[in-house]
Amino acid sequence: MTNYRTYGFCVASSFVLPELVRVQCAADVPIVRGTAGHVPNVTANEDGHEVSEGDVRLSFEGVGAFRIRRGEEIVVEPSPGVDEAIVRLSLLGPALAVLLHQRGFLVLHASSVAMDGAVAFLGDSEWGKSTTAAALYRVGWPLVSDDVLAVDLRSGSPVVPRAFPQVKLWPEAVEALGIESHQLRTIHPDLGKRALRARAGFKDDDELPLSRLYVLSNGPEIRVETLGEQEAFVELVRHSYAASLLRDSRTETGHFAQCTALAGTGSVRRLVLGGSLADVAELIRAVEEDRVEVPVAASV
Repeated sequence: MTNYRTYGFCVASSFVLPELVRVQCAADVPIVRGTAGHVPNVTANEDGHEVSEGDVRLSFEGVGAFRIRRGEEIVVEPSPGVDEAIVRLSLLGPALAVLLHQRGFLVLHASSVAMDGAVAFLGDSEWGKSTTAAALYRVGWPLVSDDVLAVDLRSGSPVVPRAFPQVKLWPEAVEALGIESHQLRTIHPDLGKRALRARAGFKDDDELPLSRLYVLSNGPEIRVETLGEQEAFVELVRHSYAASLLRDSRTETGHFAQCTALAGTGSVRRLVLGGSLADVAELIRAVEEDRVEVPVAASV
């Protein structure tokens, strides 16, 4: 077993996880190779997953099955002959997201960097979350997470633990960022995505206040728009990670309460990306300028 830190806690894994930061720590969560037995008294849903409160079995054809229980353990049963790099994609994506949800986090489909607090970019696959985060990382803002963002609202103010120092990018994003694609490994033999290691400035043992969360959209020009609480709530629910599992796990009420609380902080905005990856420099400038906005004091 090897110990790693991610999302503010320590895992002890029987799989080698090169994406994570290896540390000496007392393990909170074991990740073990074994038989991911079926969840008692549960019928698989249309995606082949079995979900109950505190007990989830994810199944992916050609990859394997993952049993996640009470936010305390993950049992991985790989398919015969599968490449472990493929297993890690599901382990560090959907399986870890379920574990985070069980541990009380609001889990969002977002990527994030550290800019005097966590600044996150929310959206579906291929919307530009990872590209935006990678662009900011390339100009000196440390990575917080890619694709899976965990928000802790239990203290009253949203805080974000760091995940692990890797960003997954499509080839056109790699080119737009001025990176030589041959320097990056592919994350899956059947996918063109590449893995960018983002260790500069990464700290595995801290958490950051969430200062901005941008909902990404496309438009003719790059701009930042303010969102009202109701619109922010809808976007947070819409882009919650593994949202389809919430109903069966009987946690929808708590999830809606988390989204309501985050929407009420005023930190959720819309970031219109413009029409081209060639606008990366302008996009960086828009985010940096929004970050340093300071309300003008009223005259007395």
